[in-house]
Amino acid sequence: MDGFQKRTRAKMDQIESTAVKLLGKPILDFTVTEIAKEANVSPVTIYNYYGSKEALLKEALKRDVQQSLEQFRELLEQPLPFDEKLKQIILMKHQTSNNVHPETYARLLKHDEEMQLFIQHYSREQSIPLFLRFIEEGRACGKVRSSVHNDILLIYLNMFADAISLLSEDSLRSAERAGGLEELLDLFFYGMLNQE
Repeated sequence: MDGFQKRTRAKMDQIESTAVKLLGKPILDFTVTEIAKEANVSPVTIYNYYGSKEALLKEALKRDVQQSLEQFRELLEQPLPFDEKLKQIILMKHQTSNNVHPETYARLLKHDEEMQLFIQHYSREQSIPLFLRFIEEGRACGKVRSSVHNDILLIYLNMFADAISLLSEDSLRSAERAGGLEELLDLFFYGMLNQE
């Protein structure tokens, strides 16, 4: 890569990093001019590189998905107990669900087959295998029942994480301060019925 290409890539990284921060807002609440100002580039530069605000935001969304997956991968590599990793995954899911505003997410994905395929591919090829690895780790340490099929466990994990992601930041912080996350994890692992 020559000097010009390196400078171009660095500028695009700067623009996309700025755009990632704006994904949490409704797509109509900001303009290319605002993105350009935050990224210290001209709006013309953004249009030259991406063509439109939507095209830039799609690249930003891809970057956000890749960064979230890398955080998940790094967490799995840490020498933490399974329960603690699960807690961190749930908190991570809550955080990442707030990274992209639902309106922005819908606008970027609803009619865009390329983005839909990107998300499906990333899920199938990257995140699901990592979740399955995490499930196997739980089985190996005796936390996950071996009699339950992986597909069902994935649904169960996603249902739980999705429910947590709907909580407000205040509710989650309050639950964490009161030891509520441990209680939720206990319910997650053992259900609400007394175990014999």
